[in-house]
Parts: sequence; structure tokens; C-alpha cells
Amino acid sequence: MLTFFLWFTATVMYSQVGMTTNSPNKDAVLDLNNADGTNTKGLLLPKVALTALNSPAPLSTHIKGMKVYNTTTTTVTGTSTNHVVPGVYYNDGTKWILEAQENTFWSATGNTGTVAGTNKIGTLSSYPFVTKTNNTEATRITTTDNYLIGTPATLTGGATATMAVKTDNPGSIQLIDGTQGAGKVLTSDANGLATWQEPLAEVIYPSFVPASGGADLDTFPSAGTGSFYTNCSLTLPPGKWMCTFNLIIKKVDGTYSASNSGAQFKTFFSTSSTADITPNKIFGYFYLMDNIYGYFPPNSLYGTIQGSTIIENNTSTNQTYYYWVERGFNSLVNMTVKLPAAGSENNVIAERIY
Repeated sequence: MLTFFLWFTATVMYSQVGMTTNSPNKDAVLDLNNADGTNTKGLLLPKVALTALNSPAPLSTHIKGMKVYNTTTTTVTGTSTNHVVPGVYYNDGTKWILEAQENTFWSATGNTGTVAGTNKIGTLSSYPFVTKTNNTEATRITTTDNYLIGTPATLTGGATATMAVKTDNPGSIQLIDGTQGAGKVLTSDANGLATWQEPLAEVIYPSFVPASGGADLDTFPSAGTGSFYTNCSLTLPPGKWMCTFNLIIKKVDGTYSASNSGAQFKTFFSTSSTADITPNKIFGYFYLMDNIYGYFPPNSLYGTIQGSTIIENNTSTNQTYYYWVERGFNSLVNMTVKLPAAGSENNVIAERIY
């Protein structure tokens, strides 16, 4: 009896369980195959209704190695990482992990037999699709189809932008298509096909005529001081403009200036027609004739205003700038002039600069 008891104990301690075979595989704790290694039935896992990846429920605790079949789809409020869908899950001791299913999950080594519209990567619920490198977010496709690079959130002012790129490193965006070159700008054709092109100078010929009643008159030397508005103005679109002026001034009494006469003055723009407020975004002055100190020439009926200045309209709409004259100084004789005088000789050219 003692011998039989010892033999039975050793057999129980070192044997395996076989269903439906009496000769289970010696390396298996449980063998569900027949004696010939086949079967016509499967293993039915416990069907449970999981609540979240990070919750053991309906189990009491996380148990490493536990395997179940989840029957429910649960969206966890406020997170896109802990919801569950039907499928086979195993527990790693801290959370549930969904097992990869053949023809359902993409392989890191490539996939075959894929069909557009059927096979895809992404999300099936209302959550962004995120890619990471070194566990740091690299790209994100939002639920409104915004493609974000370097940022997890839509950038300020870019709610309607299909693509947004955020970087703190100048020169981080690179586009090489064979048309690139130093100083070129990215532009497109009518179909939106973008290429690098040499920047084209944008030149406009803004109107520069008296607002009403002709230009103002001034007498040199002036009895007064200060400046006056000429009734002429210039309207420019948004941007920075190099404005070049060639204007005529005329002695109004029809006689030529004396051989010992002359007048010198400077002109400028103001943001007001009633006050000579020179804006910060206007640079330089205009001078008569020789662009240094200038004068109304002796023995002449006409004089000219020639010069250039930079005007920057840093708003989003067209802006009007008003043309003013600083009253004459260093005049030798009295004379009255129309400034500027009307005529086809007057021209203003504005060229956009970058």
C-alpha cells in the first residue's frame, strides 16, 4: 500500500492533463488535442465586459497573464487611450492589452493583400490620429482633418488651415523640386501647382491729383511759418512701397523768375489732411531739383520736385497719405507758385519692396 501511494503521488505531481487524450504533450500543462494531435473543437475564452484598459473590472484586480474576450465597446470620457473594443485581451499586470488580429492590425514589417477603402490605419472613433518618435509626438491628424506637424493643437489663427507646421528653428522647412534657388519665392500657377520663381517686381501708378479745386498756392518767402497741405494725396495697398515722384511746380503769374530769384523747400507725407503728422512708417523727404537742397530755378516758369521715399502700409486695407509742403525758406525774391501744378508731366511710381 505504501509503494502504491508513493507511485500515485509522483504521478500526480509530474503528469499533465489531457482533454480528450490520455497522452498529453509532456510540455503542456493542458492539452486539448486528441491522441493524434488534432481536434474539431476550439477553446472558448471567458466572455467579459471590460470597462477600460486601465481598469480590471469586472475582475477584482489586474492579474498578469489573464486572458479574456471582451464583448463591449466603451468610450472613456476625457481620454483617447483607455477605451476598449470587442476582441481578445490579455493583462500585463497593470492594464489590458488588445491582441493583434490577423488582417486587422498593420504589421511593422509590411502588409499584403490590402484593399483601398477597406484596409487603413487611423481611428474609427472621434479621436485624433497621432504618430510618435522616441515617445514624443511628431504629427497629428485632428478629427476635423487638420494635419499638424510639431504641435498637438491648432495654431492661433489657423482654424481653417489644412496643414500647420510649428518649429522654433529657422530654416526648418525645406522644399526641393529642382526649381529652388537663392532669393526665389514660392509661387503657384492657376491650378495651385507651386514652384520656386524669381520674385517679380510689383509696380503700380497710384493717382496723385488734387482732391478738389486744384493744388494749393504758396508765396515765397512765406509770411507765415510751418507747413501746409497741398490738397494732393496718395493711396497705397498693404505692404512696403518705394515711391518715386516727378512733379511740376509753376509760377502762377505767367512770368519767369528773375535771374536772382529762387526758392527752396521740402515736402513730406502725413496721415492727416489737417495736421502734419509724419507717420513712423514713412522714411525720407523730397527735395526740389537736385535732391540735396533744391530751389525754384532763376529765369524759369517751372520747377520740379524729384525724389523717393519708402512708405509702409502695415494695415490690411488701403491707406491714404496726404502730401504736405514745408513753407519756403532761403527765397531771394517774392513769388507765388502752384505746388504741385496740374499736368501730364506729373507722375508717381510705387514699387513693392520686400
